[in-house]
Amino acid sequence: DISPGYTLSGDDATVGITSTSGFNLVALTPNQSVPGDWKTAPGCYQFPTLSHPNQFCGTLLLDVGIDSMFLDLMPAKRPAGAVNPADSTTLPTGLNVSILAGTPKSPGLSYCFAYAPSSPATSVAPTKVTWINSSKIFVNTGRDVLFGDDYMFDGRCGNVGFQPLP
Repeated sequence: DISPGYTLSGDDATVGITSTSGFNLVALTPNQSVPGDWKTAPGCYQFPTLSHPNQFCGTLLLDVGIDSMFLDLMPAKRPAGAVNPADSTTLPTGLNVSILAGTPKSPGLSYCFAYAPSSPATSVAPTKVTWINSSKIFVNTGRDVLFGDDYMFDGRCGNVGFQPLP
């Protein structure tokens, strides 16, 4: 009774899903081009201390291969105060950032941090956040999410899941 997928928990990776109990699930959309594959999870980012509306929803990827985060959005659409005046490729220090996986009405994960570049990797806050010039809205969280939640991918049912750490 093992479903194809995996769970990431701390320093451990478990292959095969025996239960999704305890995980906040985010449904994936089937990839019409590749049978049995799934599209990237929906997700959003926003800057709670800046003028609203500034929530940007598109897709989200938890990427364990990087220790930084990147946000895709065209420069003209970035809210005032969300770009470092000394380096237009990153956020200003101290800016509050909110991330959610899923949709605003049904998030599977939600967390916030104050941006502090080069801070030690011991919390969900990434060591660097980089702006990417793209017409698509996308957030690559990097691996630091795993300091706050376990992660699960269920390949049979098309879900990703997040389980807050105790």
